[in-house]
Amino acid sequence: MEEQPGRVMPAMFGMLVVIFLVNIWIVVNWHRFVLLEEYPQGWIPRFMRDRILAYFGSALLLSLMVAAVVLAFFSAAASVIFSTASFLVGGLLGIFGVLLGIFLLYRFVPILPAAAVGKPVGFGAAWVATKGSSGTIVLLTIVMFIFNVGADLVAQFLLVVPILGFLIALLVNFAIWLVNMSVLTTFYGHYVEDRPI
Repeated sequence: MEEQPGRVMPAMFGMLVVIFLVNIWIVVNWHRFVLLEEYPQGWIPRFMRDRILAYFGSALLLSLMVAAVVLAFFSAAASVIFSTASFLVGGLLGIFGVLLGIFLLYRFVPILPAAAVGKPVGFGAAWVATKGSSGTIVLLTIVMFIFNVGADLVAQFLLVVPILGFLIALLVNFAIWLVNMSVLTTFYGHYVEDRPI
């Protein structure tokens, strides 16, 4: 019995890695379908190891950068709360940090679809490509923040209902995923390839 935790943790980690890779596999094919009009050749999407690894690397770098910004603001928020007991100021700092993180994510996000289609775009090129779009991105950041939080709350609430609630929650989460992936694809198509929205 004592060995159980040692077996469960690696199994859970392995499952998370598999789920993550499957998600990237699907996302890469989605980007290629929309941007390259590359239709699937059967029920199972193509497994393009080089594109999946490139996407994973780009996503990891972008996630680390955004996480560093958000954590810096969370650290500042915690410092304000503990030193002045001002939960309002600390809370606002934390929320601003999250919104800033999402804003930066959208400014650099063209690197992800670019990795999927095999036309790499660096962080500098992505920043230049999305230049002049700050107003649009700020609005989109707020809208997507509200949409994601709202949809996630609905999904969590539906989990209370046995079976049917779980299935509906899955559909809600799939809708969240689809909307977010469509936004990423649209950013690349519009800001990098100058496609109309």
